[in-house]
Amino acid sequence: MRRWENVTFRIYGMFDKDARTAVGEYVRLAWRIVNKNISVSKILEELSEIGAEFPIDGAVKNMRKRNCYSDWQQQLRYFLFRYEEHLAGEAGQGFNNEQWNRIWEASAADSIEHILPQSSESKCVHWLGNLLMLPPKLNSKLGAKPPKAKAGEYAKTGLLAAQEVVDRLPRWRRRAIEDRETKLLQWALQEWAD
Repeated sequence: MRRWENVTFRIYGMFDKDARTAVGEYVRLAWRIVNKNISVSKILEELSEIGAEFPIDGAVKNMRKRNCYSDWQQQLRYFLFRYEEHLAGEAGQGFNNEQWNRIWEASAADSIEHILPQSSESKCVHWLGNLLMLPPKLNSKLGAKPPKAKAGEYAKTGLLAAQEVVDRLPRWRRRAIEDRETKLLQWALQEWAD
């Protein structure tokens, strides 16, 4: 299942391909799984073949300095959800889904926070490194405040990804956004590889 998820998220999430992409390959593989009782190793091999045209390094390259907000909100929420799970695992904590339940229930636009506000009109405002998930009411409350004014609220969320950026908020500019984007994409290289 993990290989299936990784290949699928690379194709439809990170490469942002539509539902017509590789549909025949998926359907034929699913038919063989159900009707031909193929081995697990054969399933993994065929999933890797489907994903070969969409390698993780290309997926990461596709996401660098890209608008990850306007037409990528659902995928972004999933990406950042998985990153939060990763941070919890690194910290030896159980993953607390309470905040995320509220995030998933709200519209994506109500829960995606621009650390550097959209009103800044910076070229990097919609880049992955500037985007963060917050509980919906908090996201609205923070609005167009400058990053350093958001630090206290970020620290209170209990979300590890929000706490991870708190110390950098007083100097949150393009360089900080690029650094965070690089960190997230380096993690993605491992997370969604075959």
